Amino acid sequence: MANKIPRVPVREQDPQIRATNFEEVCYGYDLDEARLEASRCLHCRNPRCVAACPVSIRIPDFIAAVHEGRLQEAADMVHGRVPVLAGIIDMETLRVVDQAKRATGYGVDGLVATAPFYALGGPKETERHFRAIREQTDLPLFAYDLPVCVHTKLDPTMLVRLGEDGVIQGVKDSSGDDVSFRWLCLENEDAGHPLQVFTGHEVCVDGAYMAGADGSVPGLANIDPYSYVEQWKAFQAGDWEKVRQIQDHLARLMFVTRVVKATVGFGAGVGAFKTALWQMGVFNTNQMREPVQQDGGRLFLTNESNDSAHMITFSF
Repeated sequence: MANKIPRVPVREQDPQIRATNFEEVCYGYDLDEARLEASRCLHCRNPRCVAACPVSIRIPDFIAAVHEGRLQEAADMVHGRVPVLAGIIDMETLRVVDQAKRATGYGVDGLVATAPFYALGGPKETERHFRAIREQTDLPLFAYDLPVCVHTKLDPTMLVRLGEDGVIQGVKDSSGDDVSFRWLCLENEDAGHPLQVFTGHEVCVDGAYMAGADGSVPGLANIDPYSYVEQWKAFQAGDWEKVRQIQDHLARLMFVTRVVKATVGFGAGVGAFKTALWQMGVFNTNQMREPVQQDGGRLFLTNESNDSAHMITFSF
């Protein structure tokens, strides 16, 4: 039976080696491995994978095409359904421009850039940074507001001005500054909504929707994408009570980042996500890049569930 076939592991760089370089981590499947993995599909009568897919890909049909070796047909099913955005984050503007040119050559659909984080300047230099990128590319450009990592908070008025001038097309706000995000949404509406505004604040997506966000891009969705999709659907339907209930579940799920003892900051957040995905069987390891050291923590998954997704309890 299909459900008796074990998961086919994806070939990857050894964790101890990849922690010291910037080469590709995942080597992917060869054709035989891909067909074997595709054979594990259970062919559910009511496939929840389709309902949960935010871009409505016919996942069982796609898997069947891979299993039968109809690769072009499989590729056609997913081609263009999910835009590919490339992060071009780097220390200073000219290096970011080089990254933008390289990413454009790969055929990506859009670019994501933060403020520079080595050649630091003031507000004028930050604005010029995004304008300089625009001068070198025609691709959609999204500003990533991530002050915890780059030590510069993007000003809402500047972002809307860049949107009005066609320099940027959207913003992902992971600043955790809900006041600034509210102001960004207000100014964006006053200007005619030139920007698509997304929140990356995992535990306050409901509030972001109320403020006028166009969507969410939370890191926690790597663990529980289904709940964020259901929350979006509830928001679109105007079911604010369901939006709140799902957010409460996700806020509790975010506790996973609070139990890490061995490190703080990036290592605690992303490391907790990686450990959860490792325990769920999605990743082969929770190893982080240097200098973050593996702490041997384990997250124990339970079958305690609600309408959204499985809860996660943890022990470190």
